[in-house]
This record gives sequence, structure tokens and C-alpha cells, in this order.
Amino acid sequence: MVDANHAYNAAEAIRLARVLQEHDVYWFEEPVVPEDIDGYVEVRASTDVLIAGGECEYTRYGFRQLIDNRAVDILQPDLCAAGGFTEAMRIVAMASAASIPVIPHVWGTNVGLAAALQFYAALPHFPERRFAAEPFFEYDRSHHPFRDGVTRESLDFADGYLAIPDRPGLGITLDLDFLDGFVV
Repeated sequence: MVDANHAYNAAEAIRLARVLQEHDVYWFEEPVVPEDIDGYVEVRASTDVLIAGGECEYTRYGFRQLIDNRAVDILQPDLCAAGGFTEAMRIVAMASAASIPVIPHVWGTNVGLAAALQFYAALPHFPERRFAAEPFFEYDRSHHPFRDGVTRESLDFADGYLAIPDRPGLGITLDLDFLDGFVV
């Protein structure tokens, strides 16, 4: 996966996508600015690398544009930004009807990560697949004391996997003592 974070215009993204294709990159994320639906369509049509996007869309209406225009191969709603579980499941239903897989985007604290893991576990099998695909999940592995300190539990990446918390709710407990250090 290569994440461009909207760094290119369509022509530049196409040139890079062709290079990425030679290196068997699985997906090219957010190659152009989120508002450039035509640019997404153009990049997607020019490469066999899967094009992912949607982390900067906040409602089902924005996702409907991505879906209706076949602008991406993978939708990436961010649960914390796209209206929570209810709105995200509406987005998933639209994606499923169009046979577009969903791989949630997540960035921030362990609270958002735990929520995204629960959301991921609830995703339906897409009808075009006989068996579920091996799950992919974007995970920030950089040093991030606030992300990790906000919960008592550690959400650890091990052997290529993240375990989904199995306790009630999101499966985590806020560390209120840690958070006291940030109260203003």
C-alpha cells in the first residue's frame, strides 16, 4: 500500500501508479485531493493498482459520489469522522450493493482504533466473494504516547494481526489518570 495523502494531480498520480504497478503494490491510497472525483476516475482507469479513498468523506452523500462514479476500488470511511457506526454501516451497504470492498481508515487514539476494529469485525461478506478476503487494516505503528496512553489496554500488532477486543462495548477502558494530565 502506498498512501499519497492527496499529494498529486491526476497526471502525476497516473505516472506514479504505473511505477507502483511494476512493483506489485496492492493499493494506492488518496492519490488526488478528495474533491477531484474526475481525477480519481482518471487515475483508476489508467492502472491495475487498486485505488483507495474516502478517509476525508464525512457522509454517505460524499461516498455516494465515489461509488456512483466508480472512482475507487476500495472505500475507506473513517468511523470517527463519518458519523459513527450507524452512518458507516449505511456507507457499507451502499458499497456492498456496488461490489466495492470497504477497508476502514483509522488514525488517532486507541479509542478510535478499538471502534474501528469492532466495525471491521461487523463488516458483511461481500456477495461477489465466496470466502472472506484476508483482512487489511491501516495501522499507525509510529511512536504515539497519547494514542497508546488513553486506554488501559494495549492494542498490539503481532505477527501481522491486531486482536479485536472481546470485552463489552469497544472492549477498552479509558485511563482517566492518564487523561487527567491533559485536562485544561
